Amino acid sequence: MKKLLILLTTLFALVSCGKKPIIEQINKQVNNAKPGDVIVIPNGVYKDVSLQFYAKGTAGNPILIKAEEAGKVLIQGASNLRLAGEFVIIEGLYFTNGYSPQGAAIEFRLGDEVANNCRITNCVIEDYNPSDRSASYAWVTFYGRYNRFDHNCLVGKQNAEATLVVALDEARNQQNLHQIDHNYFGRRPNYGSNGGETMRVGNSQYAHTASFTQIEDNYFEHCSGEVEIISIKAANNVVQRNTFFECEGSVVLRHGADNTVACNKFLGNGKPHTGGVRIINANQTVSFNYFEGLTGTRFRAPLAIMNSVPNPQANRYHQVENAKVEGNIFVNCVPIELSVGADNERTVRPKNVWIMDNIFTGSIKQPVFLAFDKIDGYTFKDNSVAIAVELPAVSGFSYATKFKELDFSDLPTKDQTGASWYDKNKKNDVAEEIITVEIAASQNSLLDALNKGNKIILTEAKQYFVDASLVINKPVEIVAAGNLSEKPEILYNGKANKTPIIQIADGGLLTIKGIILNGKQSDGRGQAISAVSPAEVMSRSYKAKFDDCEFGNFGEGNMAGFKAFKNTLADTLVFTGCYFFEISGQGIDLAAEKDDNGRYSAEYLKVDNCRFYKILGCGINLYRGGTDESTTGPRIDLSNSLFTDVNNQERGAAMRLLGVQVINIDRATFENSGCGGGSIRLDETPWDKINITNCMFNNSGKIQSYSKKW
Repeated sequence: MKKLLILLTTLFALVSCGKKPIIEQINKQVNNAKPGDVIVIPNGVYKDVSLQFYAKGTAGNPILIKAEEAGKVLIQGASNLRLAGEFVIIEGLYFTNGYSPQGAAIEFRLGDEVANNCRITNCVIEDYNPSDRSASYAWVTFYGRYNRFDHNCLVGKQNAEATLVVALDEARNQQNLHQIDHNYFGRRPNYGSNGGETMRVGNSQYAHTASFTQIEDNYFEHCSGEVEIISIKAANNVVQRNTFFECEGSVVLRHGADNTVACNKFLGNGKPHTGGVRIINANQTVSFNYFEGLTGTRFRAPLAIMNSVPNPQANRYHQVENAKVEGNIFVNCVPIELSVGADNERTVRPKNVWIMDNIFTGSIKQPVFLAFDKIDGYTFKDNSVAIAVELPAVSGFSYATKFKELDFSDLPTKDQTGASWYDKNKKNDVAEEIITVEIAASQNSLLDALNKGNKIILTEAKQYFVDASLVINKPVEIVAAGNLSEKPEILYNGKANKTPIIQIADGGLLTIKGIILNGKQSDGRGQAISAVSPAEVMSRSYKAKFDDCEFGNFGEGNMAGFKAFKNTLADTLVFTGCYFFEISGQGIDLAAEKDDNGRYSAEYLKVDNCRFYKILGCGINLYRGGTDESTTGPRIDLSNSLFTDVNNQERGAAMRLLGVQVINIDRATFENSGCGGGSIRLDETPWDKINITNCMFNNSGKIQSYSKKW
């Protein structure tokens, strides 16, 4: 094949960044390329660039655009790639330390032109996220037909929208026969809302349109953005020979008919919420898959077959009919679930569902299946059970000790997928060296210490003033010296209002022990909105732990001891032995999400041995609005805690837990709290897991419950 060599001047050869002129030249070379040409992009860092490739090769002589060395052409900053034309191959690019300023990082289209018979291979997109995690766009979007995406790595997506999307919004993008194979999909953290899929094909509007997308021989590891790992929302697609390793979700046949899920491996290793396949709509086939160690329930069950709604809208649940579940093996899994989601609305049961020749084995002694409605639409045939449990009370199941094993020898291993040059086993979090700084009480000594170390010891039981927020963008521990008879205090005396004393930013991991965070306003100075808050714009989730701390003297109604902001998500918040006092707002305020779209501010909240005293608002306010069912959180574990004089306003609640999906409250005492409403206010669904035990209510409101069960 002919080669087009991109020759650099000496100046360009010495420059590692800001190579826009080179990319502009490459764009021109591509646009003028002929079938069989090879265009080489020199090694280097290309920042804030737009790769706009339009060319037409042929099947026998494609146009190849490749990195000089795979993985050494780094696309960074506000950059993206647009590919259109025919028979063009792109190879070896590395998207990192950046984000797409508009649309996907990679799109198979350029302007009004789409790509057909094009290929992207041996490329990586890693941690390519915008600063605002609520910004919604995919990393890769397919348009056109007959395109292939293979041997690539997509790792670390944090923002809203699926990692990879197949669009069907025009006739030229339908019946596309795209091939997505031998890729490595890694680390998709929980997004805390709908919109965290790893892959989506189509959408509800085009659910009855055939896509014919082939998703095969890929490896999915820790893809846990939401309940759907792969969301199929179109017809005639195949998901086969993929491996799903410790993914908290399922392959979901959400919309569209005539889809096949076959010969895949689902390996949960007993991890929470790991799932298999969920079936909705008509003519779906789930066959010869291997499910092991899966623990998910409801929508994340090893196999979930759903009830639907009568006369459904396009984006609702359509009836399961003519489904075939055949030849699958379930090893050490929790039960499969039938007629999942049955409630007052989802009343239409599946019909003509065949469950046959499946094997249920292992040492976990649980029922083979759970049914949440009548199973008159199911036929069971020749299923084998090798578990020491009673057989289901229907025909079609029998005990067996010998059965045919499935052959998965042709499934690619993790090492056989993804870009050949990328280390798929590298650690995401690198442990930092602990640098201890001891400081006395003086103006901004804490701010100075943050620049010097990550373990800060306050050596005096005095007041430490800061005139700007302490920004935590790395693992930081702030503790009182062990020999102090009283706690040190941290106070804000800057000019700005509505700023937290401590702000957790991207990369922040905060631990505080034995400190008072005092919101008292200094004369003539600004007022802190909270003791601790996340940054108002974040690209990822955060964690914080507070032990033996005090939060008090926050005087306005919108202030709080801990206050979350919209579009932020705490992965874990832990408060042990803490005291919240004299607050006109909330003690712990995790109710910033008001759009009722299923988002929430904290995945897991633990409160143990804490006291809440004289709080005008809620002691704890944890909120998840809407009816979306794509997440497992939020969860709260509260124990050994006391609420005194907390939220006696009309219709108030000492603890407000609306839409919280897992609640464990044990040994909580309420004294003169929630008198105008309730001590605990719930707004629960039938499937929420709620346990409230050993609580005392002295001159306090009781439990307000939507279901009246509490």
